[in-house]
Amino acid sequence: MPNKKVAKIDIVKAVAGVSFATLAAVGGTTGNPVIAGLSAIPAAGLASYEAIGDQLSILKRQKEKPLEISAPPWWQHDSRSWQNLCAEIGNRLPQILEEMRTRMQQEQQVITTDVARQIFIDAIVSQQLTWEQDNEQKRRVGEFIATPILQKLEGLTSEIEHLQQEGALLDKRRTAQNTEQAVRVLEKIHAELSNTLPALNNEELATLHKQYSNTLYERWKMLDFRGIMHVDMNRSISIPLTEIFVFPDVLVGVPANETLEREGEHFLYGSQQKSRRITPQREPLHSALAKHRRLVLLGDPGSGKSTLLRYLLLQLAQGSDTFAATFPEMPELSTIIPLYMPLATYAEVLLTNAPGNRSFEDFLPISLRDNYLDA
Repeated sequence: MPNKKVAKIDIVKAVAGVSFATLAAVGGTTGNPVIAGLSAIPAAGLASYEAIGDQLSILKRQKEKPLEISAPPWWQHDSRSWQNLCAEIGNRLPQILEEMRTRMQQEQQVITTDVARQIFIDAIVSQQLTWEQDNEQKRRVGEFIATPILQKLEGLTSEIEHLQQEGALLDKRRTAQNTEQAVRVLEKIHAELSNTLPALNNEELATLHKQYSNTLYERWKMLDFRGIMHVDMNRSISIPLTEIFVFPDVLVGVPANETLEREGEHFLYGSQQKSRRITPQREPLHSALAKHRRLVLLGDPGSGKSTLLRYLLLQLAQGSDTFAATFPEMPELSTIIPLYMPLATYAEVLLTNAPGNRSFEDFLPISLRDNYLDA
């Protein structure tokens, strides 16, 4: 029985070092063919996804099923030659895709499926393959394999986008769990303090509150610009935070409760909704604070998370009138007593104590007392 002229190309393995921006540019050609320009996966490429574990399950299934391409009817060589040729094209696929993206960016027209296919064929012809045939033969091969490869790339791009959404959902779930744990810790501390603190009269409480607020304000009122030295005095520049703070807009995400998780899972995998996205909405800070009693503030390093929290802290520390004037939408929050605890402080405690020697429940009240209430 003669050998079948069938070759396999492992598309996932072939593009493991290709950035997602490149893959998205050439992968969306069978549906709405435009240059996506996505950069959620860094330039290190898809290989970085190997560390994600469970989220790779879809890609691993793809890897178990390489793309099979039968030789065209006009192929006059043996099956081994066809397999070797396809293997070489698979190895060259990263360069081919990069060349495609460059061409696509240069085109002054919408990238249709036919245009993308032609660019792919031209990229095949431009390669110096060990399979020695003239450009016309390489063009015929490119025309034959262009459609199945581009379709496979389009499917791979879609799967990776779904993995990104799944990863975002997992992050929301973990954030919600961590938030609930933190809330339980604070509620436990509140209950314990309520049961153990001696009863104080109103005057004593007012004095304690004023002492705490004043210490808090003095501790955090200045914003230090580390690394920027005053020219004349050779010292770091410090400016009152309340004088330079600019209110940011924030993106309010979808709450990660159980109902939304279930909806999200259907959202990702439902056959009728694969093209939809969970899109957070940008709104003013005042609005977000007024709507939500509990918030988790997320952002890149240096994006201003700590500065925002410190500004809110200072407004509360200056008293209810100051806070109400700054945030008229939420007067009910003006009587809140703020607790500002950088986790870096707790991390230092963990580093200087044996593991398990000091829980967060033990650390928080002691830290508040030592830093803000001791005379």
